[in-house]
Amino acid sequence: LDFAKDLVPADFAFIVEYDGLTKADLIADVKSVVEVLQEVVNLGAVDLYLTKDMNIENLTPLKNIIERLFDLNLLSGKFDEALGVVFGMLGVEDLDLSGVDFDHERDLLINLITEVEKLRDMDGIEVVSISDALDLVEVIMSDILGFVDTEKATQVVNIVEVLLGSQILRTAFKDVYQALVYPMVEGMVGELANLEAIDNADIIADFDALIEILRSALDFGAIDVVKGEAIRFDRVEEVQTIVRKLFGLNILNAKIEEIIDYVADMITFVDLSTIDASALDLAADGELFALAYEKLAVVLTHDAFPIKDISFSFSLDIDSLLDAYVNETTIEQVLDALRYLSDMTILREALPIALDFA
Repeated sequence: LDFAKDLVPADFAFIVEYDGLTKADLIADVKSVVEVLQEVVNLGAVDLYLTKDMNIENLTPLKNIIERLFDLNLLSGKFDEALGVVFGMLGVEDLDLSGVDFDHERDLLINLITEVEKLRDMDGIEVVSISDALDLVEVIMSDILGFVDTEKATQVVNIVEVLLGSQILRTAFKDVYQALVYPMVEGMVGELANLEAIDNADIIADFDALIEILRSALDFGAIDVVKGEAIRFDRVEEVQTIVRKLFGLNILNAKIEEIIDYVADMITFVDLSTIDASALDLAADGELFALAYEKLAVVLTHDAFPIKDISFSFSLDIDSLLDAYVNETTIEQVLDALRYLSDMTILREALPIALDFA
């Protein structure tokens, strides 16, 4: 190990420091490294080198590799410093990862592989090797709607949710984004993509909210609806969750002025300059819209409602509509919905524009 200090980059020299470790600890690490190498072979590294392809039916060796590496005595207590050096090389300085539980990160990585295995083993996904996986990507890109269904999409969300549970990601996201991603997209969308003024905790809260939105959309049957199935207007709770969470996104509320300016540059035939962004309360609007939808469900779910799917191919039977909706209960529900909608700040700001456009 003393000799190894001269072989590793100076920034990583601390990794081979063994102060406080016994010979038994070091021998245990040597045995673990040998086992890691064996698992690399078991995983198919030799085939990958010789054939540029590898069987990925059995990912247990990969889980074992992760567990062994995280348990090395030589690396104990050094993961945060090592990641700090890596992030520093990427231009992300002074990142404090001291609060990260790396046992949690180890378990998360193993769980992530398990969730990927579940996706791999689903009907319609015939992936045995890396080349199969690459071929599948081409199939998905050529006909994503034909490939994706609610079950597969739900499993993808499960994978993303596990990934978003990473304490490293939740700690470092904003700093990494600002240093690496923002410079690449700034030229396309300008300040709209700048998250510097938004607290990292608010960004992470938005990620959690987006997971809830996706799950609610899947429960609503969004994929089936896009494929032409009937719209489930009766899934009121799911619609309300989507609306409340979407309108309450911290990034959306923080960037609303930039969003309006960006849209105004694209839609030149409508004057959006009259919208006062400071007068908008999107979170409150989301609550009002959710309440309005609940009231309107009596109209949307009735057999007489002409819109059944996204094809919007329908004919109006005025007599049937009058018979269905002209009653005191329905009219009261609609009036309550209109009261909620009329209190929305976004409607107040947009109404003059709509009238001018009309």
